Amino acid sequence: MSRSLNLALGVTITLISLLSAAGFYFITSSDLEEAFDLNVDQTFSFLDGALAPMLWTYDYATIEQVAQSVLRDNLIAGITIQDQSGTNIFSSVDQVSDETQLQSQPILYQGVVVGNVELLFSQSELSDSLAEIVRIVLVVWFLTVLSITLLTTIFIRKYFRGPLENFIRLTKTYEEDPDEAHHDLTPFVEFQPIEEVVKKQANELMKQLSKLRESEVYLENVVEERTSELVHANEKLKELDQLKSMFIATMSHELRTPLNSIISFSGILLQDIVGGINERQRDCLERVQRSANHLLSLISDVVDISKIEAAKIDIYPEAISLREIVEEALGNVRHLAEEKQLSLLVNVNTWPTVRTDRRRLLQCLVNLLSNAIKYTEKGHVTLSLNSDEDNVSFQIEDTGVGIAKHDLPKLFRAFERLEPAVNMNIDGVGLGGYLSKKIANEILGGDITAQSVKGEGSTFILTIPTDIDEPPITKTALSSVATAH
Repeated sequence: MSRSLNLALGVTITLISLLSAAGFYFITSSDLEEAFDLNVDQTFSFLDGALAPMLWTYDYATIEQVAQSVLRDNLIAGITIQDQSGTNIFSSVDQVSDETQLQSQPILYQGVVVGNVELLFSQSELSDSLAEIVRIVLVVWFLTVLSITLLTTIFIRKYFRGPLENFIRLTKTYEEDPDEAHHDLTPFVEFQPIEEVVKKQANELMKQLSKLRESEVYLENVVEERTSELVHANEKLKELDQLKSMFIATMSHELRTPLNSIISFSGILLQDIVGGINERQRDCLERVQRSANHLLSLISDVVDISKIEAAKIDIYPEAISLREIVEEALGNVRHLAEEKQLSLLVNVNTWPTVRTDRRRLLQCLVNLLSNAIKYTEKGHVTLSLNSDEDNVSFQIEDTGVGIAKHDLPKLFRAFERLEPAVNMNIDGVGLGGYLSKKIANEILGGDITAQSVKGEGSTFILTIPTDIDEPPITKTALSSVATAH
């Protein structure tokens, strides 16, 4: 009976200890994994808010600073930041190992994908914590089973069988002679050491649990500290963006005033209002006026881009005739084509009426036509118009130098000048295509696409809806206000 009881108690104690150790490990490891997942989500959320305006404005220097601050987190082993074409802007990821985990997320700015970020998370700290938990649990479990088994064996032999035999003896004595029965219950007090041992082991387990809780609090503090740093960096970036907008607005005003004076007075001189001028003087004044007009146009483009990005540009949808818009656009660029002896052709079957922003549509068409003329040395530039019930497409085709396939993804980037522009010594800073794309997307509700073969020419297609009740940039602004509230 003694051996069977010892075996039964030993098996029971072992099973209970194993279940307790397994439950303890499961709960603690789950808490650590949740803390890790929370850090991953918070890091991606910060990067989405911080990097979106910088990718939109191609502020690569600040992007690198943000990436370096993120890498200070021990949980992050590497980071790769890409623009919308998939080109790496910053990358510290060498290779992915079994001890790391690679996660990626697109970066959105005003609902448009402007890039992608990949984070390489180090699982070594989580693995080390889990390994420490396993070691602690195994040690505690082994010591607990060993102690309880030894103590149970001793107690059964010394304190259980003895009192039980005394109790049986007292029972028999009571049956034989109740008056001589010994009613002392002292033998049962001998079970108290068992309770004391159990309490001692429970205290040891509580100490180990307290240490694990301290480790958990430490990890939470580290995550909170890193999150606070990222929030601070995000606020600083917003402040810098506001300062940039203020600078652009101030400088545009300070530059436009003297430029308008230069243009006006040079025009007065060219018209011989204040006296005659010779041919050499006229040539110089015409160059001054062209340069001033070019600079004024560049400043206007920068201001327009700033206003579009801040969703503060004025939009005036109205019903307009496309024949009138096309004729005005061709009239604005006709002198450029005549200077290069190029033919301006129009291929239109019907002239529909659309409801859109007249000024911005004209701005896009003039930009696309003037670019086509700039990059065409001989041949023609053709404007075709196709329409259906919902959309209108303007197709501008030239017989110019064309664009290499690897340069097409760079076509609508800000301040990006492609190889033909450099080789042909064409004026510009690379804002016309970028501005036209933003106007088409965010004001006219359409898009601009391009097809080109190097040496054969290019085709640009501007597609807009026939009616814009609410411009996309207005929807974006309203969405941002709703989110802020």
